[in-house]
Amino acid sequence: MSEIAYERIKNNLQTLNMKNTLTIIDNYLEQAIHDKTNIVDVLDHILTQEANAKQTRAVDNQIQMSGFPFRKTLNMFDFSFQPSIDKEQIMELATM
Repeated sequence: MSEIAYERIKNNLQTLNMKNTLTIIDNYLEQAIHDKTNIVDVLDHILTQEANAKQTRAVDNQIQMSGFPFRKTLNMFDFSFQPSIDKEQIMELATM
């Protein structure tokens, strides 16, 4: 790949605000070239990573904007505090 094309790709990623891809592209492309990965698999991996990162940032932003005093996950819940709650049932529901 030519340096000009590579720089254009990085500039386009920055313009498109694809922060995660901009971060991972150098190492991932080197590995893909080394492994002779086909272009469809390369694009699939890069776009999946970007979509996951955007979704994570969106959730983090929504939680921050909610005004909750702190973030608490289901794993942090003290089931012994409320013995009437069936932990197994809650964990099963969490798997959906």
